[in-house]
Amino acid sequence: MEKIRIIFPSRLIHKISQDSPSYQAGEIYGRSEEYGRSYKCISIYVQNGLYDQIELFKEISQSIFKIQSNNKRKYPLLVFGFGETEHLQHEKKYFDLGYANSWHNANKIAETIARISGNKPVKNAIIPELFPKSDIRSLYGGKTKIERDDLLIIIGKKDEVFLDENLKNKISLRINNLIKRTLLVQINNNDVNFIYKPREFYFSEN
Repeated sequence: MEKIRIIFPSRLIHKISQDSPSYQAGEIYGRSEEYGRSYKCISIYVQNGLYDQIELFKEISQSIFKIQSNNKRKYPLLVFGFGETEHLQHEKKYFDLGYANSWHNANKIAETIARISGNKPVKNAIIPELFPKSDIRSLYGGKTKIERDDLLIIIGKKDEVFLDENLKNKISLRINNLIKRTLLVQINNNDVNFIYKPREFYFSEN
């Protein structure tokens, strides 16, 4: 696959950061006056077959730390793959971020995205679920579902990414909230578009 031209507008990074939820983070001189602004969790979904787009993944991972620049709490970053499998693909672990030196993980995050994506292309790639099923909470730092204060980043090729039809009823009541916290990174030939708050999601047809 030919490498794509990457432009992640700084104004968009700023907008996504400004939309992140605020929260009380701690105490100053015995009074609870310190506040932070960041997403509670970052979940990245990557279409299968994009292994060689490491420069794009690096740009995304580096931008995450800019988006979370006002963070004052720990947060997990999860990477999931999707294509033709019944469940999300993952490595049963997560990145524990929110420390002063967390940005050192940027390249590791990009490498993980590439590894989970793999080199087997899938044209009609379906996201089968928003969060993997597991009885072992510790695999994801105690997290068991996508929440209101999370940021979702979906990476895939134009017109090839779909949500599973079975998700339609499950998320229909909260689709607007889901759209408000989603960034779609859409690859189109040799270009890439960063679409924040996409107008709609496309569902697969059974």
